Amino acid sequence: MFGKLANAIELNYGLKISSIKKKKSTNPVFFVESDKNIFILKSIVSPEKLPSILQASIELEAIHVDSPRPILTSGRELHFKFMDRYYYLYKHIRGQTISIKQSAEMLETYGNFLARFHLAVKDIKEGLKVSYNFYDMVLAELQELKTNFNDNILIKTEKEISTLSEKFSKLDLQMIHRDYHYGNVLFEGNSITGVLDLDSCIIGCNIYDIAYFLAELLVHNKNTDLIKSQTKFLFGYEKEIKLDEEEKKLIIVMMLIVHIDFAYWFWENNDIEGVNDSLRNLEILYNILSLGGRNETKNI
Repeated sequence: MFGKLANAIELNYGLKISSIKKKKSTNPVFFVESDKNIFILKSIVSPEKLPSILQASIELEAIHVDSPRPILTSGRELHFKFMDRYYYLYKHIRGQTISIKQSAEMLETYGNFLARFHLAVKDIKEGLKVSYNFYDMVLAELQELKTNFNDNILIKTEKEISTLSEKFSKLDLQMIHRDYHYGNVLFEGNSITGVLDLDSCIIGCNIYDIAYFLAELLVHNKNTDLIKSQTKFLFGYEKEIKLDEEEKKLIIVMMLIVHIDFAYWFWENNDIEGVNDSLRNLEILYNILSLGGRNETKNI
């Protein structure tokens, strides 16, 4: 297969491929070496997003941050099809991810960069799905989880977010990353030089990206102080974009939605341990809300 894929790359991009190696990933991603450069070849489910990914790379370059920039094929397309999958090619981006422990110590930096990202891409829309209400997106997932897991936290979570769901639809919408976590941010020293995986992007509310990042911290460390972490993250974010109190109150509620999505992904992939871990995280978040966590996001 790799030989045929290399031939397809050479045919579509006019490159002479010296090696191609599959990267460990949930989606097909390959390191591609030519005689001059190293590229990344990535599968994409929705190639109609690629014009927005291209435009985002241009806008991010203006703030000195690299991101995947789709390379045009010889046919002037942003993608090609191989064995019933769509692929796009971009140059390998400099920089390294940092550990989850280091990430927890740089929350202000991550928050500030996310705001700069949101400002850079705020007017980009082409080919992007619009989510007016994230609760609606996970409603079917939640019902299936309730059918297969007799866990009271799912019932409590549904009640909590359903009462607030109409507030999500009143939030401003723009292009968001939708997979913003420490593994998709590249550093050189203490400076962010790149952001990856824009192919998950949609039109949605900014606080989803904030909630997603904080939800990932909880996945990797159950002892994470979410209120303190949120405060540090927002301190960096609000240097660029101010959030009103209503938006801040909804962040932990949005984290419930993120963890429902996580639980469903594990369920689809037959990872029962992952589902149970996500249910425990839902319990942690629900308890924070019960203790009044919605009102404890103060600046430091």
